Parts: sequence; structure tokens; C-alpha cells
Amino acid sequence: MTAFYVTHGTADYLAKYYEAHRRPGLYYLTSPHETMLLDNTGSKKTPFAGGTTYDVIEQTGALTLSNGLDAYLFSVSTEDALFLTDIIHRLATELPQGVTYLAFGKRHNQAPYSLLIGWKTSQDRLAFTLTDAYAKLEKFVYTAPVGQLDYGHITNYLIHDPADEQQGTERPI
Repeated sequence: MTAFYVTHGTADYLAKYYEAHRRPGLYYLTSPHETMLLDNTGSKKTPFAGGTTYDVIEQTGALTLSNGLDAYLFSVSTEDALFLTDIIHRLATELPQGVTYLAFGKRHNQAPYSLLIGWKTSQDRLAFTLTDAYAKLEKFVYTAPVGQLDYGHITNYLIHDPADEQQGTERPI
């Protein structure tokens, strides 16, 4: 089984890490509220001293620097995990228009699940938010199991090269 790895930190620290370890499959992602590194190189061991490992359940496509990425975090019951996995499998077999990448994984030896969706354009992402599939995913994100206070969340990231920030250039999505 393959895995993908994520870590969060300050933009400065993660940009320096990215520059020092730049390689295909390592992505620097920013949102208005946080910065994240995604390692999707297929390595057997996490490259990050701190971070999270997700064992891949479903994966298709590829990311590029011109993509945007939605990261979903689900905290679901064992029963709901079966329904969620089925929804993701259907999404992966019939990718919505504009999806360039989809990865679904379970946190290594724990319950939370993560879904990463790469988008060709922001218009494709917006169109997806109006679909029944999105409504079902959103329900799982914001509905925590009984007795659990942990809710999920959705974050939209821009994938880019931190050197672009230093040069004042941005790629629109």
C-alpha cells in the first residue's frame, strides 16, 4: 500500500524545506489561513519530522503547479466510513469535469480520512460545489459521530513554487 504525507507549518519554514528538498511529487500549498507540504512521491517512509501519514485507499491522476487543491478532512464512524469510501470510489471511477487528481486515504492506524482533489480551473471547482456528490461529501465533513466533538473541514489551496512569492509572480487558477 502506498501513502501520501502532509505537514503544516509557517510559510517561511515550509518554503525553505521545499527549496532544500525539491523533487517531483513534493508540493508547496498555501491558503489564506495555512501552509502545507504534500509529499506524493510514493516513498515508503515519511520525509517529515512531524506530519501525518495517510494510507492510500483510492488514487488517480496527477498534480501540477497550475492546479488548485481541495483538502477534505473527515472524522466519521466506522459505519459512515463504508458509505464515504463508496462515494469516493464512485467519484474516482467517474471523475467530475476538471479533476486532475484525486487521492483518498486513512490516517495511518487512526480514524480520520483525507480526500485531496486537484482542479484544472477554479470554475471546475465551483461547478463541483453545486453537485449532489459535493453535497454528500460536505455532509460527511460537518457531521461528527455521536460523542465526538471533532468535525472535519475543507480547505482550498493554491499549489505553487515559493520562489514565485519572492519574485512577486503568481499563477492564477
